[in-house]
Amino acid sequence: MHVEVISGGDLTDELQRRWREILATDPAYASPYVCPELTAAAAAVRGDVFVGLLWEGGQIVGFFPFQRAGEEGTVVGEGVNDYQAVVVAPGVEWTAAELLRGCGLRSWSFTYLAAGQEPMRPFHRQILSCAFMDLSQGYEAWARERHAEGSSLVKDTGRRRRRLEREVGPLRFEPHTPDPAVLRRLMAWKSDQYRRTGKPDWFAIPWAASASTSFA
Repeated sequence: MHVEVISGGDLTDELQRRWREILATDPAYASPYVCPELTAAAAAVRGDVFVGLLWEGGQIVGFFPFQRAGEEGTVVGEGVNDYQAVVVAPGVEWTAAELLRGCGLRSWSFTYLAAGQEPMRPFHRQILSCAFMDLSQGYEAWARERHAEGSSLVKDTGRRRRRLEREVGPLRFEPHTPDPAVLRRLMAWKSDQYRRTGKPDWFAIPWAASASTSFA
């Protein structure tokens, strides 16, 4: 395997298309945090974002996004990136040592790395379960499954929704909206919650706010 390093700003449409092809091969990659758009958005506001291209047999078989400080590396969007992975096509053999060596790194720090990647297992401090919603069969199927397992989540959420409608007015759900004003309002609410709870306000960091707006 050969590793070629490019700037995150040099991710062409063709490279992003290949990245997404590999993402589609494994459900473990079903997260916006490991998609090429996140890396491109971070690269647009930071000059330390790079991508290791993994080559084998004359084709790209993997992508390794990282931020560099000399020979030390970390995840792209450190602090606001809650899920990381080396994006590699099925059947490709690789090691953490050759990956970092190919990228010119002595180390790479991570926080929430996909646990299923065998080459990284020796470097895990602990393995934790991660909550997620499987909506592959639709929301109604998910709600029925929660009810069958004895969860009161859906019922409690419905009660809160009805109370909110009584006190504020009708609610409308939109799975996606391109309106940047909506995102800015959400970010303002989140910043307020960070401050009230004594947590670091990531949206107060200019690059994080800019990347979030670009990524959306």
